[in-house]
Amino acid sequence: MVNYKTVTLLPSGEKIRVKPGSVLLDALKDGCPIRADCGGKGICGKCKIILDDPERSSPVGLEKDFLAENRIDAGWRLACQIQVHTDMKIRLPENSLDQGQAQGKSIPRGPYTVNQDLHAGPLGLAVDIGTTNVAAYLCDLQKGVILASASSVNPQRRFGQDVVSRIQAASDPAGLEELKFIIIDAIHCLADECIVNAGQSQKQLSRRNIGSLAVVGNTAMQHIFAGIDPTPLALSPYEPENHAAMDRSARFFGLALSETCRAYIAPVISGFAGGDILACALADGLMERRETTLIVDVGTNGELILKSGENVYAASCATGPAFEGALISCGMRAVEGAVSACSFDAARNRFAFKTMGNDSPPLGICGSGVIEAVHALREAGFVEASGRLIPQGGDWPDRVSLLNGRRRSGDVDVYITQKDVRQVQLAKAAVATGIICLMEKAGVKQVDRTILTGAFGHAFNWRKAAEIGMFPELSALGRVETRPNLAGQGAVMILLDKTQQAAIQKIQESANYIHLADDAEFTQRFVSQTLFPYNGK
Repeated sequence: MVNYKTVTLLPSGEKIRVKPGSVLLDALKDGCPIRADCGGKGICGKCKIILDDPERSSPVGLEKDFLAENRIDAGWRLACQIQVHTDMKIRLPENSLDQGQAQGKSIPRGPYTVNQDLHAGPLGLAVDIGTTNVAAYLCDLQKGVILASASSVNPQRRFGQDVVSRIQAASDPAGLEELKFIIIDAIHCLADECIVNAGQSQKQLSRRNIGSLAVVGNTAMQHIFAGIDPTPLALSPYEPENHAAMDRSARFFGLALSETCRAYIAPVISGFAGGDILACALADGLMERRETTLIVDVGTNGELILKSGENVYAASCATGPAFEGALISCGMRAVEGAVSACSFDAARNRFAFKTMGNDSPPLGICGSGVIEAVHALREAGFVEASGRLIPQGGDWPDRVSLLNGRRRSGDVDVYITQKDVRQVQLAKAAVATGIICLMEKAGVKQVDRTILTGAFGHAFNWRKAAEIGMFPELSALGRVETRPNLAGQGAVMILLDKTQQAAIQKIQESANYIHLADDAEFTQRFVSQTLFPYNGK
């Protein structure tokens, strides 16, 4: 008989039964919203907890890397480093809680063109499954309008913020099934929320009245939703198990919608360039445009598609989760209290910043704030072109405070560390190298228009990003536009107009996928793009 141990969450008093020897983070994952940006690998330091009795667990080396000595003495630990062998009481600091909020996912409400099976039912649902966020759009299938929308962070995040961590978690049948039903449950919750948000006119309806579903996402997210093994995506030559669109009963995928509901999952190109970037191209009308157009979907996984003349090229680049605030020392999601903008005031010799939520007290820094903070550090002379922090009259610093001596609640600073700068360098180099290689393969030196979209792509100061080297020379990008939630808009078009399924199929068949890693000069280019422009502009 197993002698289960009890973990008590303070101050609520909620109790969790834990099998002896279990890792505390694993025990907390199911019922507690604790952050685990790295999926429990011990490299992000976000799963902080406070032991009521510090002697219950001695600190290990990894914890000493992330926690100050006075905090360790006060009982601060990392949940991923604690094995539960005895009953314990713990507290969760505010910054360790995983906010379930996502940035707004609104798109034009329509009307859209309708070419729909009139027997499908009154409602349809379009879903965009991102690595970071999931968005759903409830549509009137007859009128062609969006009745309501809802979004949340992707609950698979507890297995890690990046897509590779999800693939690793899905590498065995049990893990794949768990990840699949986590996202299915999230879609059910978003559908219910949409019904409520739709208001008085839909109060007699439920998700059982949803008769049609359209799903887009990057290749890994679509595979996991469909229960298809995503592990080939992590192995050379990085080809997905399935490229084709799927049109099945919603019940086949485990969805509890209308009994007759059909679910359409968009085709994918290759690698991580999935149905979402195809949906972006569809919503933009890419195939009908004469202008040379580049679409950049910037998020945890960057996806690119370029049309020049009659030719279409696509690629994906591993930007990582830094742009979402993950793997950043004070990183957090774009919610209230997150530093979202930052600049250096040379006249006052101090940093100026804005936080989300009507300038709430700063609690951390989100992706857009990280980009602007690094830009400000370069502008202020705190960071070399190589990315190394510059001494300011003393030893080499390992961090720079953004608060100018002002402290946030809990007497904790908001700062950028040397490691944070390196994370930004890797992320921005991935995007820049991807664009450079894609344009070269297409034989294009300049595009007419560049579209920035995605979970992060529309929500940051792209000019400042360009000035730290996230994009090639601005003159090569032509007219830059930001288009929020272009993938979601494409999903709605597919849902409401069945002829768009053939249109998105045409884009997929036309796309030449470029394996960036196969480029002989990729590594050299990537390394050179990690540098910041020497003049900071």
